Amino acid sequence: MQIVAAMAFCVGFLCAVSWLRPFASRTANLFKVGAEASLLVTLMLIVLLKIDLSKEDIPGGEDFIGGLLLLSNTVIPGGALVLAILSFGFDTGALDLLAEKAVEKLEEKEKKSKKKGKKQDMDFEDNPVADSE
Repeated sequence: MQIVAAMAFCVGFLCAVSWLRPFASRTANLFKVGAEASLLVTLMLIVLLKIDLSKEDIPGGEDFIGGLLLLSNTVIPGGALVLAILSFGFDTGALDLLAEKAVEKLEEKEKKSKKKGKKQDMDFEDNPVADSE
């Protein structure tokens, strides 16, 4: 019963991750969907290991299921990652978000300095590119 409940949660979480896309990077979102799909396949294969495979018509029995487990935990997430990189490249969505936040901070700082009547010149301490000498 625990495995069936875990599969139900996994399907729900897979749908939520696919729909909501929680990461800024499209590449990371697609990789996460691949990882969740891999987890679901793993749980399905675990259900097969609970069955007495000697009476079933599965070539290799438990060894075959073990090989499928190995493949599902490497090929599915790896394939999702390769597909994401080929589709979107090394998506810089997260970097763009950080850059936007840095620009917003600078704009807020400029507004505050305007209100106080100070010059808008940037100090060397505030400029990360300036030489420290």
